[in-house]
Amino acid sequence: MSREPVAVTGLGAVSGYGWGVPALWQGVNSGLTAIGDFSRFDHIAYRTHVAAQVPDGPALDAALGRRLTLADRFALVAAGEALAAAGLGEPLGPAVGLFFGSSTGGMFEAEEYFDGLASRRGGTRIDRLVAQPTSGPGDAVARANGISGPVLTLASACASANLALGTALDALRSGEVDIAVAGGSDSLCRLTFAGFNALRAVDEHPCRPFRVERLGMSIGEGAAVLVL
Repeated sequence: MSREPVAVTGLGAVSGYGWGVPALWQGVNSGLTAIGDFSRFDHIAYRTHVAAQVPDGPALDAALGRRLTLADRFALVAAGEALAAAGLGEPLGPAVGLFFGSSTGGMFEAEEYFDGLASRRGGTRIDRLVAQPTSGPGDAVARANGISGPVLTLASACASANLALGTALDALRSGEVDIAVAGGSDSLCRLTFAGFNALRAVDEHPCRPFRVERLGMSIGEGAAVLVL
C-alpha cells in the first residue's frame, strides 16, 4: 500500500467549550477547563460529579430533531463544519467514504427510555430505544450528505475514533475512496459514567494529568470530524 501523504482539508468539532472549531480553539487557549458540574442526568449516587457537557446548541428541523440522538446532532454539526471548510457540498457520491467511531451511540436515549418505563412515566417514545445503535451518528452524517461510498462505524471503546481515522487513511491510500470523512461522536451516558466510576478511574475534580497529585481522568462528550 502506498505511503503517499494524505491532506486534511476540513475540520469540525463540538465540545464542552461549544459548537465549532473556533469555540474549541478559543477554549483551549483560554486556559479554562470545560469540565465541571453537569446536568445531562442525575449523578448524585456516583462518587464523582464533574464532566464536560456540551452546551445547548443550534436548533435543528423539528421533525428531524425528534429522531436524532445527542451523538447524532454532535456528528452532523461537526461534519457540516468540516465539509464546508473543505468546500464540499451534497450529494458527495460514491467516491467519498464515511469512517466513524462511536463507543455508545444513542445509549443516553436508550437509558432515558428504560428510565421512563421503570418509573411508569407517560410519553415514553420507542424512537428513544430504536436510536441506540452505535452506527447512528455515522449513518446520520452519511444520509444527510449523500455519501454513497463505504460507510463504516468502528466501536472499540476509547479507541473508536482513532481506529476510524486509521481505516480512512488505509481506504485513501488503497484507492478505495478519493475523499474520506472521518471522526467520532459520543454523548455522556450513565453506562460510561458509572463504569469509570466503578473502576475508580475518574478524578473527583477536573482531571490534572500533569500534576503529581493527579487522581484520574474526566468524562466528556462531543464530536470531531476531519475531511481527508
